[in-house]
Amino acid sequence: MEEYKKFALIEFLIYSIVSSYALLSQYFAEVGFSSSQIGILMSLMPINSLITNPLYFKIAEKRGKVFILRVLTFPTIFFLWFVFFSRGFLHKLISMAFLTFFLPGIIPMAESLAIEKIPFYGKVRLWGTVGFLVSAFSLGILVRFSFVFIFLLMTSFLVAIFVIFRNVKDTSISAKKGGRAKVPGFFLLVLLFVILGISSNYFNFVFLPVLFKVRNYDVSLAGVTISLMTTTEILFLMFSERILKLMGTKLLFNSGLLVIGLRLLFVPLLKNPVSSVLIQFLHGWTYIVIYYAVMQMIQNELPIKSRTAARTLFWMTLQGFAPITGSSLGGFLSEAIGISQTYYLLGTVTLTSAFVFFFLRRKF
Repeated sequence: MEEYKKFALIEFLIYSIVSSYALLSQYFAEVGFSSSQIGILMSLMPINSLITNPLYFKIAEKRGKVFILRVLTFPTIFFLWFVFFSRGFLHKLISMAFLTFFLPGIIPMAESLAIEKIPFYGKVRLWGTVGFLVSAFSLGILVRFSFVFIFLLMTSFLVAIFVIFRNVKDTSISAKKGGRAKVPGFFLLVLLFVILGISSNYFNFVFLPVLFKVRNYDVSLAGVTISLMTTTEILFLMFSERILKLMGTKLLFNSGLLVIGLRLLFVPLLKNPVSSVLIQFLHGWTYIVIYYAVMQMIQNELPIKSRTAARTLFWMTLQGFAPITGSSLGGFLSEAIGISQTYYLLGTVTLTSAFVFFFLRRKF
């Protein structure tokens, strides 16, 4: 029970950091940067994650995940404040490049430890969603007074993580004692479907406010909707272990793809604000379901020696490939064919991939 409380707090803290980091785009707008400049600054995290995840997981095999987590904490804090105190776009760009070299490693390492140490992982992970919501709500109020609160809260969360991990025993497998094995071919195929599903889901997250603006909805509706979307993850996570036993990892993963496709197809069809908000309540069976299913697949269905490589590829997909694809390809398509048509296109592609996976999963 003590271990559960410890990791529940860790989940709360790391997703509070995720929520706080997302508000940096608002901070950059406040200091006067253009949309293109903000886009460049915020793109550094997914780009750097493609480099850092393989690096940190490789080091963790030899030195342990707890070691990596504690080592990353203080450089992250240092460059976080560099971002705040630096002036001008170029200086902030350099500071963000360093910040996003260290920050992306914290979440994958903490999550890998949590699923290795806590049997009922879903009930621990739900505290991450709670942390995200509490941080987003609190900062939504605090930034009205000053954007320095983003940096103060992120610093306090990082210091707390450093302190807590002094008393967490590592579970890492030493590379010297067994080495790595290749990731099974079926898992690589699963990752292709993850990219399809999560990038489409990310498109909705990024471009839903744009769609609302095009339709002249109330300016606050997008923020309220995104907050409500996040709360729907809690219900799934409360019953995640039971659902997993009932469906298994592959069918659960399949259902997440299916719901992502359906939501994307319905969004442009619903023309009034109430229905546009209500359809987003399907979010609780999209990203979190795919994430949970794949994490359980890695932990329980892959050989021990393959897990580090599998987690590396999975986090590269979550933090790198999917966000880059969802935002860049989504933006290009929206300009080329229109935002509603892009919803239809991505929805059709994702829904088709769900049916393809349904028939392929029996061969895995």
